[in-house]
Amino acid sequence: MASKKTKQEIPAIEVRPGKKGTPVLVVLVCSLAFAAIVWVLLELWGSSIAPNEPDKTVSSGSNETLNPGAPKPESFDNNPPEGSKPASEGTDRNPVR
Repeated sequence: MASKKTKQEIPAIEVRPGKKGTPVLVVLVCSLAFAAIVWVLLELWGSSIAPNEPDKTVSSGSNETLNPGAPKPESFDNNPPEGSKPASEGTDRNPVR
């Protein structure tokens, strides 16, 4: 026949899966430090195998420009390009009424 099982009271400390405190903190801090060390080592390794490319900046004394069709910095042209219509103004001049 079915026997009745009595409920057994167990203290809360014995029921927990693990202890709180420093062991968990130590594991988290050590793994974070290990990840940072690996990151730094990979950055150093990546910079050591990177190809050496010269700078692509143009010196100020050079007459060459990267975009010869671009307007000069001292000039400003507000006219539309040839063959196109001037930009129309917006239809909503006063959005708050």
